[in-house]
Amino acid sequence: MTTEVTAGGEQNPAAIMRLGSAFAGAKALLSAIELDLFSVLAEKPLARSEIEARLGLNPRVTWEWLSLLVALGMLEHVDGHYRNAPVTGQFLDRAKPSYSGGFLERANQVLYPAWTHLTDALRTGEQQARHVAADDLFDTPYQDQERVEAFLTMMDSLTSAIGPRLAQAFDWSSVATVVDVGGARGNLLSFLLRAHEHLTGTVFDLAPLREPAARLAEQHGLTGRLGFAAGSFFEDPVPPADVLVIGHVLHDWAPDERQQIVDRAFAAVEPGGSVLVYDCMLGEDDLDIARLTISIHMKLMTPGGAEYLVAEGVGMLEKAGFVDVRTQPLGPLDTLLVGRKPR
Repeated sequence: MTTEVTAGGEQNPAAIMRLGSAFAGAKALLSAIELDLFSVLAEKPLARSEIEARLGLNPRVTWEWLSLLVALGMLEHVDGHYRNAPVTGQFLDRAKPSYSGGFLERANQVLYPAWTHLTDALRTGEQQARHVAADDLFDTPYQDQERVEAFLTMMDSLTSAIGPRLAQAFDWSSVATVVDVGGARGNLLSFLLRAHEHLTGTVFDLAPLREPAARLAEQHGLTGRLGFAAGSFFEDPVPPADVLVIGHVLHDWAPDERQQIVDRAFAAVEPGGSVLVYDCMLGEDDLDIARLTISIHMKLMTPGGAEYLVAEGVGMLEKAGFVDVRTQPLGPLDTLLVGRKPR
């Protein structure tokens, strides 16, 4: 945030005020996603009264709300009708394969309420997920089918951005088998297997995700190549493979638990094979707003989770026994660690 200066050289608080009220723009967008506004407008542009009728909205607030979305670049207003901006038409229309709103749906339901308790977290150091419906990210969601689907949609929106990059970031030519540890319904694996037809893959995750994984495999023509093994990476043996992928998993857990996961991965990787770890890792003295925000997300939502330093990630892999550990960017936020298991 830059300081704004008046013509006379005096400071003014405009930038501070904008930052302090940035929640308003965020919630305007999140409510639009919750109401499925962008999917509705993908069908055809609509007048305000038509939007109100279609979405069941009271007219008292809609003009300002729609105008704010226009000002934020999320909508366009032409000849009395509202239509999606190009970016929302591409990424927030549920009918499109490029739909990326899953994470924002989850943000609206879980993260946004948790952030209202940031002051409590600063005072106590405790997670704040108890204040929202999803009070156990790794158990409660699987007890309700609607919440399972919401959780998986969120995960898919993240892995759809990572999958194509990971398919190119590593030399898969000599790899036959790959396991995605905590891989949800296998969306990431589907990208790897479609890009490299010689691969077979297994999702290792909790038992309730077996059927969603089978449906996804069938959807992408991967039945027989994309399998599922049920288990907990803290309690059950990780399936062996030439390559293990651990993506957006370690940041959910405390440092000692992260090390346990990496140690168990080392035992499962075939000699000469590799582990691929990716997270939104932090650099020393990191001032990247997105990474710092994500790290606070994790601290609000989990008892011990957080983003960790790249150097800490390298140290975890080396402590487990991996050698030749290297790092590289994996998109704008994530860092990829690659470690090899000696023969």
